[in-house]
Amino acid sequence: MIIAREKKKTNIVEYLVYMFQIENSIRALNFDERQIEEQLVNKYEQTEEVKVEIRNWYLDLSRMMIEEKIKEKGHLQFLRNILNDLYGVHIMLLKGGEDNSYENTYYQARPDLELLHKKIGNPVAHDVETGVEGIYGYLLLQINNKETTVETRAAITRITEWLYLLATRYRQFEAGEREI
Repeated sequence: MIIAREKKKTNIVEYLVYMFQIENSIRALNFDERQIEEQLVNKYEQTEEVKVEIRNWYLDLSRMMIEEKIKEKGHLQFLRNILNDLYGVHIMLLKGGEDNSYENTYYQARPDLELLHKKIGNPVAHDVETGVEGIYGYLLLQINNKETTVETRAAITRITEWLYLLATRYRQFEAGEREI
């Protein structure tokens, strides 16, 4: 909760990747309140009051995942909404034709996104969702000490650069520093 709150303020893409990790952590603990308490909540060195808030946050996410029927896979609706909001900003930036830096960064990542889209196998995923899923998948490979090719690392770098720029533009739109 503490990390999520900070990431949401500073980089929405990092927030999404972090929240994907939280969803999978809850799944790995089989939505068990005791396990969530032991494995997730107790790792925080906080006051008891803050720990109660953290516990409630994890348990609320767990309940939402059950209610939304995403116990095995998928993402919470509020996270899908953020992905769609990011995609909306992405489309507006491309249609506006005024942000050459953004367009160039996106078009450098586009072939990688197309390959990743085929690998993920989600026919309704847009580029933003595909890119965030790709970054999350890559991080899982890293965590599990799996080998990756030079090409994969280069592709993830291009996708990350594009999504970082998109997150920056998104934050600027939210802050009123840029107009859509």
